[in-house]
Amino acid sequence: MGPYTAEGISAQEDRDNFQSKLSPGLNLNTSLKDVTNNYDLVGVTVHSGQANAGHYYSFIKDRRGNSVTNANKNKWFKFNDTTVEGFEMTDENLEAECFGGKFKVKKKEGSSLPEERQRYWNGYILVYEARNDHKTPRTPKKSFSGTSHRRSVGPGMVRRLTMPPRISEPGGANQARESLSQLSDLLEKGEKRGIFTSRMPAPIERSIREDNLRFMQNRDVFSEDYYKFMYELTTANTYKHRSSDYKELCRESVNLAIQFLFNTYFHVRRRQRCVMADWVDAIEAVITVCPTASEWLVNYLSSDGLRYLKPYLLESSSRDVRQNFSQLLEKTLSSHIKHSGSSEINAVNGIVTHLVEMLVRDVPDNVKFSSQYFWSLLMFAQMGPPQCKQLFKLGTFEACFQFLTGVPLLEAAEEGDKNKQKQWTASQTREFGDLHALLAYLILSCDTKPFMSHNTVDERVPSTSTFPSTDLEKMPTQVSTLLYGPLASLYISETISACREMNSSLSLIIEMLAQVSFCCKSFSILVLEELMKQYNSVSSSELKNLSTLLVELLCISDPLQNDRLKFVIEGTKDLGVDGLLDLVQNNQNSDSCRAYQAVKCLVTASSKCSAVKDHLILEPTKWQWAVNWLKSKMSESSYWSPSTDSVLSNEDSSTRTFQRTTSAQVTLDEANAILAEFESDKDTAMDTNNDTDESQMKVDEKDWDLDSIDP
Repeated sequence: MGPYTAEGISAQEDRDNFQSKLSPGLNLNTSLKDVTNNYDLVGVTVHSGQANAGHYYSFIKDRRGNSVTNANKNKWFKFNDTTVEGFEMTDENLEAECFGGKFKVKKKEGSSLPEERQRYWNGYILVYEARNDHKTPRTPKKSFSGTSHRRSVGPGMVRRLTMPPRISEPGGANQARESLSQLSDLLEKGEKRGIFTSRMPAPIERSIREDNLRFMQNRDVFSEDYYKFMYELTTANTYKHRSSDYKELCRESVNLAIQFLFNTYFHVRRRQRCVMADWVDAIEAVITVCPTASEWLVNYLSSDGLRYLKPYLLESSSRDVRQNFSQLLEKTLSSHIKHSGSSEINAVNGIVTHLVEMLVRDVPDNVKFSSQYFWSLLMFAQMGPPQCKQLFKLGTFEACFQFLTGVPLLEAAEEGDKNKQKQWTASQTREFGDLHALLAYLILSCDTKPFMSHNTVDERVPSTSTFPSTDLEKMPTQVSTLLYGPLASLYISETISACREMNSSLSLIIEMLAQVSFCCKSFSILVLEELMKQYNSVSSSELKNLSTLLVELLCISDPLQNDRLKFVIEGTKDLGVDGLLDLVQNNQNSDSCRAYQAVKCLVTASSKCSAVKDHLILEPTKWQWAVNWLKSKMSESSYWSPSTDSVLSNEDSSTRTFQRTTSAQVTLDEANAILAEFESDKDTAMDTNNDTDESQMKVDEKDWDLDSIDP
């Protein structure tokens, strides 16, 4: 370390200066005495990770005091964030913790990990400290005294006192440098370079001041007291209706609330859901009663506020932020439409247009956070038929379909376009519930009567109530192209698949499928074919919503109802799709949950619609077999208690094994009641408590022997 110390560098500079003064061709024969200083390692900073990311921690040697006053003197400690622990600094530990490189581990049997592995941690900064024998300055020897000597002090004597001896001076190479001279040398050079100043350098002082101000600002701004103060300040003017400045106060209150919410609270790391909801409610309370504040907020969001749509509606990783922002957007639009009576004004149209443009530009890169975005569009559509019409004009319907499937919605769409269909992951499709609901709602706003294949008195399904017949709009070309063109099967497949994992928007999609199927044979066939294919093939844990859809379709009262009942209950051999009664027989052993849900679906439909019950009378043998199978499952010897229903379910369970629950018992009772009605209506009805011989149980060349039921 000697050549790199201030002493070594100074000695080397003196030699170089003297060498430069010699005549050309002459070399300095005398050599400098090697400057040797001993240093001890007292600290190591370790970096763990990679070049672009990682973590720092340190090993530090305790050098405070002495062994009497400090029991930890010369001991090593590991400082890792808030954790401090002792560390034994041996050669082996030092190599393992600070040298990086590769190391070997004992490979476990069956492990696929390599035996030789790479250390991703190594020493980054080493801290050395000079030993005491070179740190303590010694008192210089006096070489002169008295006034006569002071008058005779020349430059050479001054240099001997303050500077290291030159090599050219007699005996200079052999003279030891005094410690005081070394310090004087360092001080002289430091002053020349401006290192030692009376005050801190301006850039460093400015940086420290900025950090302190930033810390105090964050301390004061991001505090509960500040949040409470801002909320009280914003809501203080809400009730001053008689004030002459009421409108201006409301506008300023909304402005203050928006700036605080967008620029402060949405950035808080420990934000609270209830606090954000309170702020949104406070803003809603003002814009609901004050048209001036509502108009200002719409104009702001359509101009400067557009920059907040993408980060807070799509990019934010916090679901609470996205949800509260979307709710604020919906309340802003709905309140302004309420005050103005129209959404065709420039400000509202600008916001909605920007939202639709984001579907192509920004949503594909933020699919996993897109749920609130589609919810915002759905809420705008549900504000009324004029808003649905406005979305159609902006191309929202075709943009949503192309985003969902990857296939452009054109009038001359070819069958080959299906090969371009997008494949979404399960986590991504969970975000599309409101997207499917938006498409369904826009379809429900259209009049389907011109496309019905059968005439009927009713124009709509009697059970639907979303849109009265008087509010229906003429079906746009893009909608008719999708529902009655070559892409209909693709859309139906996507929609029914989405139903399996949907909860909140399920009723809206079921209503749409039922309405378009009403008196329309082509669409009904496509829906039932896809629905029964999935009912036969998907996991039994995903059949619950499909059963709900089946019940609604079977209960549609129109000229096509008997055809639907026959297709669903009996199945079709042409497509290789089993009906619900055949599903019970074919899955009694391999997938008893599927068999049970088929029985429950028929029981539920029969209780809602007498036509379903009447059709089951045509298949008394199969129905009796299905009921007896369920009865045998419920009478098995293993223990069952209704209290276990909280953890057992035949509709949500990932297993295929039937579980006896209260719901299953209720289903069995209702199924027996249906059989009892058969017995009273027809003399040929069978007794559910007695077995029949094999010759009577053959239907359509299948063996429906009750003895074949696996107990």
